[in-house]
Amino acid sequence: MKKSILFLSMLLPFCMISQNITSINPNQAMQGQTINLIISGNNMSFSGWSCWSNTGNLSDFRFSQWSGTNMLYGIPTNSGGQQLNGYLSVPAFQATGIYNLEVFDCLTSWWIQFPNQFQILPAPPASWDCINNTCLDLGTGNGMYSSVAICNAACGVTPSWNCSPNSNPQIWDCVDPGTGNGTYGSLAFCDAACSANAIDEEVSDLLIYPNPAQNTLTIDGNYISATIYDIFGKVVSNTYFNQKTIDIAVLKNGIYFLYMNTNNSISIKKIIINK
Repeated sequence: MKKSILFLSMLLPFCMISQNITSINPNQAMQGQTINLIISGNNMSFSGWSCWSNTGNLSDFRFSQWSGTNMLYGIPTNSGGQQLNGYLSVPAFQATGIYNLEVFDCLTSWWIQFPNQFQILPAPPASWDCINNTCLDLGTGNGMYSSVAICNAACGVTPSWNCSPNSNPQIWDCVDPGTGNGTYGSLAFCDAACSANAIDEEVSDLLIYPNPAQNTLTIDGNYISATIYDIFGKVVSNTYFNQKTIDIAVLKNGIYFLYMNTNNSISIKKIIINK
């Protein structure tokens, strides 16, 4: 029994030393990019990842930076012989630099790190080309125009904006899609829409209801003036001196912004008309 244990203890280091990764193809990706990967090696058993056994599940793989920090997990798709196939999606905010490959060992239920390196490159600068009367950022950094506004002017596209979450889903930004079909025709009103997402029903001690509204809008509280703008920044209604009910029957369905002027502040409320 002791001889068997001794033999296995000697065999394990031998197996580990004989295993090596010969290539990771490709060996780099940019922030925000998804790529297909092929990991090849010698004396490997990717299905089960064991020196002497070919049993177990398809091996998981990941890349780590600076001794296990900034983990980036890949998705294995299939394996055969000395090759593991999968794909890797790099978040737009992933730290750039050199990463080491790690593969999960089903035998020890732990990750084995290899010296093979993978590099995360910064995303190329945004640039746009005018294609079929639409401004597109193809993600190469080689577009003809350095801003979507310049491309819009050259392409004859009317600027417009959408309020969309960025890499942090808690933060919303105004983005011009370059198609002329954005929700907002004014950047100022798009900014107001993004900000209004966080405004509660009670705005500066004012209660505004119903929302969505149909024919009337009720305001409970003291105010000096209430102005309704459409998404293009056009004034569509003005109300003064604490009138409690605003007639909105003539307004079409859509998104509007109610600017409330009180004694010491101006508050913005996004309202929806849906008849």
